[in-house]
Amino acid sequence: MKRWALITIMLYLLLLVGATLPLHQACFGWGEKPMKVAEALAMMRHGSYWIWIGAAVLGQILLLAVPVAVAERGRGADAACGCR
Repeated sequence: MKRWALITIMLYLLLLVGATLPLHQACFGWGEKPMKVAEALAMMRHGSYWIWIGAAVLGQILLLAVPVAVAERGRGADAACGCR
């Protein structure tokens, strides 16, 4: 896999994890019964949160790795999709 693909995946992972707390507070941190930051942090410690993050990052890896692998074989994108 190319270096730019690894950098893109790492930035995507940081964005997903880094946006969790602000988005959680924007959605649930106000109103009649606002959720506390500690509840959001508890959610981040739960295993299902990391499964979701892992699935999203795996999807990003597949979206980046498969086209790169096809292009590196020299077939090009048109041959990979059957366009010609």
